[in-house]
Amino acid sequence: METTETNTNAGQDLSKLELCITQYDILQRIARFSQAFDLFNLAQTSTTAKCSILGSMEGWKILESKCKCDGFGVYYRNYLQDSADIGPFEHLDKLVCGSDDESIESRPCGKCKLKCCDTCRIHAVYSTRFGFDDGEHRYSIQGGYFFTSAMASRFEPADLDRSAKVWTHTPQIKHDEGIIHLYYPVSRPGFPLYRADTGPVRVEDSINVDHGSTRAQGGHLDLVAKGRERWTCKKCAVEDGPGAKEISSSDVARQALVEWREERIPTCDCTLKKRFLDRWLCLRCYIGENEEDKADESHGRLFGYGRRTCKCGVDFKNPAKNLVLCAWCGGKIVAYDTRS
Repeated sequence: METTETNTNAGQDLSKLELCITQYDILQRIARFSQAFDLFNLAQTSTTAKCSILGSMEGWKILESKCKCDGFGVYYRNYLQDSADIGPFEHLDKLVCGSDDESIESRPCGKCKLKCCDTCRIHAVYSTRFGFDDGEHRYSIQGGYFFTSAMASRFEPADLDRSAKVWTHTPQIKHDEGIIHLYYPVSRPGFPLYRADTGPVRVEDSINVDHGSTRAQGGHLDLVAKGRERWTCKKCAVEDGPGAKEISSSDVARQALVEWREERIPTCDCTLKKRFLDRWLCLRCYIGENEEDKADESHGRLFGYGRRTCKCGVDFKNPAKNLVLCAWCGGKIVAYDTRS
């Protein structure tokens, strides 16, 4: 293709493709059948293409929002599956982005507004299949892993007796469905043994738990919810002391301190479903939010992972002196774990 400067008075100097992409309605149609990096690469082919596609940041953002899912979620999930610490189990599924499959729904991400398919977006529990060889027989079992953790667990259909073992011919379980066993690794030389600490639980029940007024039961799903906790003592909250000042000024919980002082703060009612699944969040945005929520050794964010005391020295083990706020909604968390 010849590289030609854009000139509305010299359309005859442009190639047919360049003439097409200078018409914005045609360019938007091209975007709907392209991934964002394809459109970006097209912009590098000539000065005319670059001006049409990348001429303004606002215009590019509109075009980018119309593009198909870029497959990052599947790429990252395949990485998780390849690195999953699941002992003798072997992943059998080869994941493919659903952008070209009409049976797989795509929606704009609730945060960045870019298209994301159901295969690529964040799920509380990803359904997959594992292969298992006991030395005599080859089994196929269904299981999954939690958010972006590589810890795997076995699934059972929700309508099956909880004590039953499912091996072959298990009905396909969708993401965020079924019954999971919350496994934890136990050290054993030469072989990672897994045990279920909390017993089998329904995924639907777990993702609908109100984490503001219900004490966590443990497991990977609860760890994600605990990441939103912002701890300070009530004295620091009232006086804007050291403990309160440790909460970032950009944090939703910092503004919640003002409402708490004015006695008009609501109780947190966040669930994993409302926070992540209902928002249809892409993996990139989830990873970014999760990084913000992670415990920092210099903050009393996650009890048991950060400090056990407020910056001013008050021990967090005394519930009467604690104030725990939610960084997701800004509400007050009334049920929390004070164990070390």
